[in-house]
Amino acid sequence: MADKSRLFKAHIDVSDIDHHRYEHKDFTLALLPNEDITHFLLKLIGYSLLPLNEANIYSPKAHVFNPDVGIQSLDERFEIWLDAGFPSIKRIDKASHKAKQIIILTPTYSDWLDENKQKLRLIDNLQLISIDNCFINNIEDNIERKLDWSVILESNKISISDNHGFYEANLNTLSLA
Repeated sequence: MADKSRLFKAHIDVSDIDHHRYEHKDFTLALLPNEDITHFLLKLIGYSLLPLNEANIYSPKAHVFNPDVGIQSLDERFEIWLDAGFPSIKRIDKASHKAKQIIILTPTYSDWLDENKQKLRLIDNLQLISIDNCFINNIEDNIERKLDWSVILESNKISISDNHGFYEANLNTLSLA
């Protein structure tokens, strides 16, 4: 049985101004025992970047190799594979054979990014997006088990409002060239 203190009821409203996408979704999501809160939040932010009616949040407990968040086509190949945080290069390389596009959503300042930039350059279908650490920390400081997010995406910026405040950051697409 799942630990109820790790379950989150989420309501997300997304307004993607650039793509004229306006959606909302209600769902329940668990913070996994081996998952830290930063990874959990990056996964939720990544989910809001994709069309909610097509995207799925995958469980690592499944017996198949899946992304944190993804859009899967009917032939079971992934159109979009999104991993949050600091995935291993081996995982990213394996994913590059299963997906048309890979997105890694990671904090801007990290040793992982510095250590792996050269290896990441070798993966052609990879898009690396970084989000400011302070943005993530501010949301983390105010997280509740009942999440009610209003997300606005516009001009490579993300804004999230919740019951505690308003948070805004750039979605920095990093050049690996």
